[in-house]
Amino acid sequence: MKNMFVGLVAIIFAMFATNLFADTVTVDAMANSSTGGTGIDTGIDIAVGDDLWITADGCWSAGGQNDLLRTSDADGLVPGSANPCTDTVWTFSDWTQNSLTANFGSLVGSIGGTFFLVGTSFNEITTLTGRLFLHYWDSNARDNWGSVTATIEIHDSVGVPEPGTLALLGLGLAGMGMSRRKKKV
Repeated sequence: MKNMFVGLVAIIFAMFATNLFADTVTVDAMANSSTGGTGIDTGIDIAVGDDLWITADGCWSAGGQNDLLRTSDADGLVPGSANPCTDTVWTFSDWTQNSLTANFGSLVGSIGGTFFLVGTSFNEITTLTGRLFLHYWDSNARDNWGSVTATIEIHDSVGVPEPGTLALLGLGLAGMGMSRRKKKV
């Protein structure tokens, strides 16, 4: 019975085993602006097929310190929508740069020079390879202020078990087999 229990635990562990990488970075609206700044180097190299998750929290602004009309979260200044940071309704249009059109003040990522919208929540299987950079999306960095905290996670997206997982599964099955064999004798 003990071998059967050990085998069952090994099988359950193998089913839920996953690789996970996580890190948190602070993205500054001025220093990490897409114009006039430099995207923050996350130090994370992305490969095709990675399950990339990014969440962002905080408020930043495309205007001066007292200009609440241009303050937003990482979703940016969404035209006609109430701002979660100040409850102000936007009258701003989108900004296009590097073949991406996104709201002013959005959190934007780039991998290998290709830009994509992140916002407050992003989850996608990547089709790009390269270093991950994060940017504040704006046409003029001179009067930006504030920052958002971005949490970056990479999950296994491939359903192929690793050798260790297969070994645990095999050990569990062998334990169950030995347990049944001892009962018959």
